[in-house]
Amino acid sequence: MTAPTDLSRLRLGTAPDSWGIWFDKDPHQVSWTRYLDEVARAGYVWTELGPSGFLPQDPEQLRDELGRRGLQICGGTVFAGLHRGKEALEQAIEDFSKEARLLTALGAKHLIHLPEQYTDMHTGAATEPGQLDREQWENLVTGTSQLGRVLHEEFGVELVFHPHVDTHVDTQERIERFLTDTDPEFVNLCLDTGHIAYCDGDNVEIVRRFPERITYVHLKQVDPAVRDRARAEARDAAAARRAREPRQRSLRDHRAGPLPGRAGHPAAHRRPHGRLLRRLRAGSGPPLAVPPTAARARPRLTRRQAPSRLANPSHAPQGRTRT
Repeated sequence: MTAPTDLSRLRLGTAPDSWGIWFDKDPHQVSWTRYLDEVARAGYVWTELGPSGFLPQDPEQLRDELGRRGLQICGGTVFAGLHRGKEALEQAIEDFSKEARLLTALGAKHLIHLPEQYTDMHTGAATEPGQLDREQWENLVTGTSQLGRVLHEEFGVELVFHPHVDTHVDTQERIERFLTDTDPEFVNLCLDTGHIAYCDGDNVEIVRRFPERITYVHLKQVDPAVRDRARAEARDAAAARRAREPRQRSLRDHRAGPLPGRAGHPAAHRRPHGRLLRRLRAGSGPPLAVPPTAARARPRLTRRQAPSRLANPSHAPQGRTRT
C-alpha cells in the first residue's frame, strides 16, 4: 500500500532554459516576449525568471507583461563562485539581493544558487581546476550559509543550491558532503535529477537521506548511452551538448517548442523516470506529479501550501543538463 499524495500542494511550471535560454542576451535565443507568449500558449501559469536580466527588471513592467498572459513567477537563478572567498561572497550578496528584490516584488520567494562552472559555458574549455582544496571548500560552504542567512533575514527569500555538471558540487558524494557542511536553516537543495544521474548519482537515495533538505526539484531524464559515449570521447558538458543526433533534436524540438538558430544540445535526458516518480510517491520525499503529455515545454513543479518548500521539476530540452 502506498502513501497518499496530495497533488494540490504542487504547482506545475517551466523556465527559460527549457527554451534554450542560458544567457541574458544571446542572438541565438528567442526573445523574452516570445518566451512568455509561448509559455502561456503551452498552458503554463508559473515560470522562473531565468538568467538575471533576460526578463524585464522593472517590477511594474514585468508584472504587467506576466499579468497580460496570465503568468506568475515562482523563482529565480543566480550564479556564484563562493569558493573564491570574501570578495566573491560580497559580490554574491549584491547579485542575489538584486534578484531577491525582484522576486519579492512579484510574490516569489525561492532563489536558486548555481555554482560557477570550472569550464567555459560556450567552449567547454577548462577555466580552473575541477577540485577544491580544503580552504576553497570551506569558503564555499560557509559562504553559502552566510548568503542564505542574508536572503532569509533581509528579504524572506529561501536559498536552494543546484548541483551542476562541470562544477565543484556535481557527484552524489560531493552533494551529500555539501548538505552536511551547510546550515539547514538557510540552505536547502534543488534536486536536479538530470545532473545527478549524469554524474552517476542515485536521486532516490539522496531523497531518502535528506528529505527535509529537498525543497526544490528540477525533474529531467538522462540517456545513459549518450552520457557514456560523451565520457568515452572525453567530452566536457559543453561538447556533449553539441553532440546530439538529428533524431533526438527533432524529438526535443517537438516537445520543447521551436528554437530557431540554436546549435545542438547534448542528448542526455532520455531515460523515462517513472520508477523514480513511483518511488517518491510511495513516501520517499516530496510529492511530485508526472508532467502532462500535452505540454510542449519542459515542466517544473512548485509545491503549494507548504512553508519553506518548493518543488520545481524541470524537464529540460534534450541534451541540456542544466536549468
